Amino acid sequence: MQKISRSTKIALTFVLLAVVLFGGIHARSMRASQSPAFPNQQAYPNPDAEIYAKNMGISPEEALRRFYLQDAAGQLQAELQENEADSFAGLWLEHVPEFRIVVLFTHDAKQKINTYLTEELAGVVEARNVEDSRAILEDVDREIKSMLLKLGIQVESELNVTENRITIFVNEKD
Repeated sequence: MQKISRSTKIALTFVLLAVVLFGGIHARSMRASQSPAFPNQQAYPNPDAEIYAKNMGISPEEALRRFYLQDAAGQLQAELQENEADSFAGLWLEHVPEFRIVVLFTHDAKQKINTYLTEELAGVVEARNVEDSRAILEDVDREIKSMLLKLGIQVESELNVTENRITIFVNEKD
C-alpha cells in the first residue's frame, strides 16, 4: 500500500470539507438516526466519516464530532454576521495540527466570543483580533472593483479571511 503524503491528506480533507459543508452530510437532517450519546453520532457506519478519520488519523467517532462542530460553526458564523457586523471579521476551520474554529474580531475578541460559545464549542473556538471587519473589507472590495472597472481594467478579487485582506487579480495586460 502506498503512503499518502501530508499535502494529499490536506487536499482530501478540504475536498471532504466541501462535500460536508455544501450538501454532503448535514447534522440536522440526520437527527432521526442518531444515538443519544452524541448529537451527530449515527447508529450506522458513515463512509465520509470513515474516510475523514483515516486521513486525519482519528477515530470515526471523533470525525463525526468534528462534522457536528462544522455545522455548529456555520450557525455561529451566521449569528456573528447578524449580531456583530461592525466587529466580526471572519471564521474558518483548521484541521491540522489540531481541529479548531478560528473567529476574528476587530477588538475584544475573547470577550465577544464568550457570549456565543455553547458547551460544545467552548474548547474548540479560538478568538483573535485583527484590523478590519468583514463588512469593511467587503465595502473596500466593491469600491476598488468599481474604480478599476471605470478605468477599463478587468478585475477579480477574493476576500482573504485568514490574512484579513483583499486579494486583487488583474489580467497580465492591465
